[in-house]
Amino acid sequence: MINKLKIIMSGILLTLLLCSCTIHSSNNSNNYYNEYAHMSINDFQSFSIAGSSGHALFIDNNNNLYSWGNNFHGRLGDGTTTHRNYLSQVMTNVVSVCSTGNHTLALTSDGEVWAWGYNRFGQVGNGSTQAQLRPVHIMDDVRMISAFNHTTMAICVNNILWGWGIIDLSQAENVIVDDQHYPVALMDNISYVSVGSSHVAVIKTDNTLWTWGWNLYGQLGDGSTNEYFEPIYIMSDVINVVASSINTMAIKSDNSLWGWGGNLNHHLGLESYEEIIPYPVHVMDYVVAVLNSANSAQALTSDGVLWSWGRIFNPLLSYEFYRMLEGQRVQPITLSYPIKTTTNIMLPNRVF
Repeated sequence: MINKLKIIMSGILLTLLLCSCTIHSSNNSNNYYNEYAHMSINDFQSFSIAGSSGHALFIDNNNNLYSWGNNFHGRLGDGTTTHRNYLSQVMTNVVSVCSTGNHTLALTSDGEVWAWGYNRFGQVGNGSTQAQLRPVHIMDDVRMISAFNHTTMAICVNNILWGWGIIDLSQAENVIVDDQHYPVALMDNISYVSVGSSHVAVIKTDNTLWTWGWNLYGQLGDGSTNEYFEPIYIMSDVINVVASSINTMAIKSDNSLWGWGGNLNHHLGLESYEEIIPYPVHVMDYVVAVLNSANSAQALTSDGVLWSWGRIFNPLLSYEFYRMLEGQRVQPITLSYPIKTTTNIMLPNRVF
């Protein structure tokens, strides 16, 4: 991925992402800490974790991709379905990785997309519906990847958006239709894509934001809860967008952050509580990056401050992170509006 795309941040921000997710540990839970005590988070330039599926993927500073954790459907990409509590190298030359929980995409520095894991609806994209235990080559000349659940999308260097798996997202919650086993061209003039659990948000090359799909919580942002089978215009001057399970957040060119959709647990960062906000509302300013997970969100501002809100874990991150790796539970708290979590956060050298 390139500019204006989803940023996977290093250091404390990676720790926060970990603390926002659930890791399933084995009976020998202390091994999580012991195996990696010698490794620094600075050894990794990118990070992806499957929220409640108990596996993680890392890219180190030499562009090597590693995986560990639960291995249902071959999601670790090591050719087996055996769970592992230690790192194993999967690929080389990787600049971006996207994990949906059951299937994974990797983008190499030369624009190749590789995929593996659960494949019932063709979301791996190799023409099969069989689980793929090792990475398989899908397509070339790609600059961005995004996936969620059973839907996969990619943008090529010519700004054409491709999709495979479940494409008709407006019906994805009720009936599985229009599953594609190979990549199919969907739209042109697309600079950015973010796939949610049942909706999609794209930014066109003119910086206009468009969405489509399921809309029960108003996550499309058009002011309604109507489903749309085709992209609808939402707003202009957008440089980044993150679609989550039931809501969407976008950064505009003036670095203002906007959100809409489901507001359970104050997910949109507003002090006033409304369960559904089906139109864009202003959240905060000076935002350069945003992470939008199932229950919480985090934003990085231009002064290096990390802000958090929603249902999150204790923001004493450096301590709680190691407690979690040692198998101890970390109790979540609910924040109804953005608060400072930590300071002096720097963007990584690599911006995807």
